[in-house]
Amino acid sequence: MIRITATLSNNEVMPISEELKKLGTGGLIVTKVSRGKTPPREIHAGKGSDIFQPQFGQKYVIQIVTMEENEMQ
Repeated sequence: MIRITATLSNNEVMPISEELKKLGTGGLIVTKVSRGKTPPREIHAGKGSDIFQPQFGQKYVIQIVTMEENEMQ
C-alpha cells in the first residue's frame, strides 16, 4: 500500500474526488488547512498611495491510500 498526499485549492477538490471514485481508489481523506486566526499585515505599495492586504484562498490536503498496482492509473 502507498499513500499519496496532495495540496489543492477549493475549486479542485470536488472534480479530483469524483475522478478518484471512478478509478476505484481506496480511502480518501480531505482536510482543510488553517492559515491561523490573525489577519495578515497590510502592505503599503509604492510611496504609500495604496494599501494591499493579502488574501489567501482556502487550501485542502487530500490523502489517498491505494495498492501499489493502482499507482500508475
